[in-house]
Amino acid sequence: MSNKNPSVRVPREIILQTAEATKKLAEGKPELLKFGINETYLTAFAADIVTAKSFMNDDALSDETKGTTKEKNLQLDLCYQWLGDAEFLFHKKFKKKTPQFVEFPSKISQYADSESAMIDLLPNVFKLLTKYKTDLTDMQEDFISTGEAYLTNLNAKNTVQKAKKKDDTKYTAARKAADSVLYEKVNEINEAGNRAYKNDPVMKKLFKSPWPRKGNGGDEEDKTPPPAS
Repeated sequence: MSNKNPSVRVPREIILQTAEATKKLAEGKPELLKFGINETYLTAFAADIVTAKSFMNDDALSDETKGTTKEKNLQLDLCYQWLGDAEFLFHKKFKKKTPQFVEFPSKISQYADSESAMIDLLPNVFKLLTKYKTDLTDMQEDFISTGEAYLTNLNAKNTVQKAKKKDDTKYTAARKAADSVLYEKVNEINEAGNRAYKNDPVMKKLFKSPWPRKGNGGDEEDKTPPPAS
């Protein structure tokens, strides 16, 4: 994941820092009033900055997601270990060339890293073990119920992980929208400053676009348009 906002192609840390600096620059500038940069505008801008800063960056969000993935993987590992034990018990009783031997799923290693495949498979294994329960004399009484509990937990953790991924997508979209609001307001203030101070080179320079420009080590063009002549 990237902390850049695709719609503006500027790292969010730069957007946040620039927004705060631009707000301070615009304060106490009566020349900006006729262009709408007034107390109400700046108060709203300050609230927009607080909103944007409240979002976690991609690294923090990723750490949360990794936590749910780790929990899901732990349950998947338990299911796979149980499946291996089931295979051992089944093939201990039913040797190769017996009709029953081939009933047990082959190549169980393919299920080790796939929660969806494991979730589909285990109910069939439970049915198979139940079918031959009286023959599997080495199988402990609670063996099948233990596997069922592992599967229940895997389903729960898998559901949590899927929901987290969906939430992350919405969260990231909301964060980028908040960053875009700051980006656009910085441009509005800079444009207003260019117009207000078009005859004052020193002040006008303060409202030069702060964004990186193509060809200068950045990947974003100057978005502040020149003042009207």
